[in-house]
Amino acid sequence: MMDKGRYGPWCLITGGSDGIGAAFAERLAREGFNLVLVARRTGPLDALASRLRSEAGIEVRTISTDLARADAVDVVAGGCEDIEIGLLVCNAGAAPKMVDFLDQPEDEAMRTTYINTIGQTAFAARFGAAMRRRGRGGIILLGSLAFAAGVGRLATYAASKAYSTIFAEGLWYELRPHGVDVLGVVATTTRTPTVQRMGMPLDNPAYPAVEPERVAEEVLAALGRGPLHYMDNCDAIVRSIQAMPRDEAVEMVSRGMEQAVPRDRG
Repeated sequence: MMDKGRYGPWCLITGGSDGIGAAFAERLAREGFNLVLVARRTGPLDALASRLRSEAGIEVRTISTDLARADAVDVVAGGCEDIEIGLLVCNAGAAPKMVDFLDQPEDEAMRTTYINTIGQTAFAARFGAAMRRRGRGGIILLGSLAFAAGVGRLATYAASKAYSTIFAEGLWYELRPHGVDVLGVVATTTRTPTVQRMGMPLDNPAYPAVEPERVAEEVLAALGRGPLHYMDNCDAIVRSIQAMPRDEAVEMVSRGMEQAVPRDRG
């Protein structure tokens, strides 16, 4: 059970309309947390909020905004001025269409970089400051196994996930003495609409996709136990990749991605 006294009474989830974000919302709602759900699409956002209010009897606020906007954190914070956010889940993680960096629109490259790096930084700064003053709270930053090495056709995405992972580790060290738990999540392939849009195979028996509900369950259980949580025990994979010469590591993961998602499908 999550400690509402430590992490409540409100939880803020970015990218909270479907996939992993919705799984976090459903799990926390069952434990009685009030929720602020943030996403671009109002339809799925409002539908999820309505269902959670009905099923769990909690309060749910929705904020529809583009998290790539420079003022996104101001918009969201403005909708939370009268409540206490005890848990921040930075789940939104823009993933581009798989294409060579110079062949994608510049605004798409910048969107990925902004949401996954500046966005996580801004939200952690804004809401983490209040947690530190109160001496309690939690921050969860969703990352990816892609951080282990550069990946062709996912250059900005992999780089931004490396930032997220290292950022989480530093915050964990800084905020732990103040009673605020920080956890970076190294996620593997997860069965979400975003991953499906990328063209990633989800039914490979050798590397089965993880269900979003499992991610939410494991991550919430791991909060407070260290700076990083590796889904599917992928820390062994990370260590093996990072032990290789960098050129070999990049070649291996990039060729693996080419096999998983051929260029005519990416």
